[in-house]
Amino acid sequence: MVRRSLSFPTVLTVLVFIGGAAPLNAQALPRSFASLSYEPAGNITAPHLVRLELGDSTRRIPKTYWVEGALIGGTVAGLFLASLAGGLCSDSDSGGNEPCWDNVLLGAVIGFGTGGSLGALIGGQFKKPSKDRNNVDPPAEPTAQDSTVVAPR
Repeated sequence: MVRRSLSFPTVLTVLVFIGGAAPLNAQALPRSFASLSYEPAGNITAPHLVRLELGDSTRRIPKTYWVEGALIGGTVAGLFLASLAGGLCSDSDSGGNEPCWDNVLLGAVIGFGTGGSLGALIGGQFKKPSKDRNNVDPPAEPTAQDSTVVAPR
């Protein structure tokens, strides 16, 4: 087997091109992150503080029922696939005298994973009501029609 190595001029040329490459436009910080740029402090007694400016447009994501959907979907699908795997394994046609806990466990894990994922996706479509106490409607006061008593005839 012949072993070939790169020559010294080839390695030196590659290192010069890699080391001397100028930064591209995609590597430059945008103007909103200009405060994150590194500037070495010239004076050790005056520490250089980098100020981080956060945007004022934070996105508020409403709460959903994704956790409940994942629990319900995972439980239902996991129990179904575990019982299906156990039933198919202990079938008399397949010589069902041996225990098949490995198939039951595998069916449960696959069912919990896929059912939980699908349940989370479905539950994430339903938004939870807000718990803001200021948005609660006041109780309706009785009107004059509600207090009218009708005499029996």
